[in-house]
Amino acid sequence: MENIGRLIKNFSINYIKKNLEESDCAFIVRYSQISAPQLSNFRSILNASSARFMVAKNSILSRVFKTEGLEGLVSMLDGPCGIIWSKGDPVAVAKIIFNFAKENEGLKIKGGLIKDKVLSSEEVRQLALLPPKEVLYGQLTQLLKAPIFHLVLTLKELPRRLVWVLNSIKDKKEGSS
Repeated sequence: MENIGRLIKNFSINYIKKNLEESDCAFIVRYSQISAPQLSNFRSILNASSARFMVAKNSILSRVFKTEGLEGLVSMLDGPCGIIWSKGDPVAVAKIIFNFAKENEGLKIKGGLIKDKVLSSEEVRQLALLPPKEVLYGQLTQLLKAPIFHLVLTLKELPRRLVWVLNSIKDKKEGSS
């Protein structure tokens, strides 16, 4: 008969592996000095944006990261850590974590993972400070529209200048006669 502790450990490893494979992004946070109600509130905020938070032993997380080839995340595991993963927009999840960490000093962003790229805590902070996706789309549209707009203005100006030159030639001829 197998030990219950080993069964729980194997279940946890398989659960973390499965969620890492299915998610678009993952973030590692340290949650010392956070009360249970605060942690529950944090979970509900994350659940609203299709993100999940799990507390796991560092040894289990370390084992999963090593077997998945994510050794860069192992160094981020110190103290009570949790993992957050999401199938949605990484920027939105990073903003939620960043804003909650600003309000609750006990939560520290240790790093993250987008696809197969390991992010430092500073890179996660920069990701959280990006404007919303709609604003970025608007900025991109403006950048793509600007050259066309200037071309139209230039093409519109050419006939106007031609008319101005022809009028000035006409005025000179009328003035000299």
